[in-house]
Amino acid sequence: MEKYNSTVFRRNVPPSFPFLGIVNPNVIAVLDCKSFAHMFDMEIVENKNVLIGDYMPSLKFTGNIRVCAYLDPSEPQHAKVKSFALDILKRSSSIWLTELLDSLDSFWDTVEQSVAKDGTASYTILLKKCIFNLTTKALIQADPASSPEIAQSGYFMLDKWIGLQLLPTKKVGLLQPLEEIFLHSFAYPFALVKGDYKKLYEFIEKEGKEMVERGVNEFGLSREETIHNLLFIVGVNAYAGFSFFLPYLIKTIWVDTTGLQEKLRKEVRERGGSSLTFDSVNDMKLVQSVVYETLRLNPLVDTQFARARRISN
Repeated sequence: MEKYNSTVFRRNVPPSFPFLGIVNPNVIAVLDCKSFAHMFDMEIVENKNVLIGDYMPSLKFTGNIRVCAYLDPSEPQHAKVKSFALDILKRSSSIWLTELLDSLDSFWDTVEQSVAKDGTASYTILLKKCIFNLTTKALIQADPASSPEIAQSGYFMLDKWIGLQLLPTKKVGLLQPLEEIFLHSFAYPFALVKGDYKKLYEFIEKEGKEMVERGVNEFGLSREETIHNLLFIVGVNAYAGFSFFLPYLIKTIWVDTTGLQEKLRKEVRERGGSSLTFDSVNDMKLVQSVVYETLRLNPLVDTQFARARRISN
């Protein structure tokens, strides 16, 4: 903004040359609220096959199915899949809190056992497992405990699957131009995660069969379309989102030196009652402020992309 003295300007986004010739890295960035609102005006922009800039991973990563993220609202299938996704959220609302508390109890028990045994504990992997268990059980009522391999490594399978799709677009801190040449110059093959994706697909097909049947019978989706969309919802929208946000939230509280942690503890104990509910959390103003401020500084989706339907002179 300082360089161009404007909130609207041209720039490039990865991925770039030379092996992604069909991807155009040129975009127009809009940073002010008034201009940004146009990104959601479906009369002037479209979201068909848009993920990050002009880049979209191979459809092999989603079973050769264009999941909801790649559908434009003008496409009839978008309404079906979106309604299905909203129905999942609505139905899961009654069990989110219970599953959250159960997952956190298991998480902290494991942390305490590790500290008691080794004198230390790394929460990163344990937190990822906790988030994976929470999202699969709350959203699609599929318990990872039913499959030892999924319970142990399901989170890592998702990490690899998501990582390979997004790596050509993400800045990881390598010295330039090495990062552009070796990370942003080509798409990564689905073959590297094909086996893991098949296991996750079969897990949802078997353990989330009630949700699969709802997608087929009540929303008119094919079985394959339902399962691939469920996997995207659980993996990208839920698991990846929580995996990104919760560490920032924990860090925000951990590094604070103003007594924030004690203030939060006091508010939760005073207003939480014998057990947490959505109503009691809604009454915790400081908790809400910390969450919203953390989201503001570390947004889950820091950029929004769309493609212009027409170009004006």
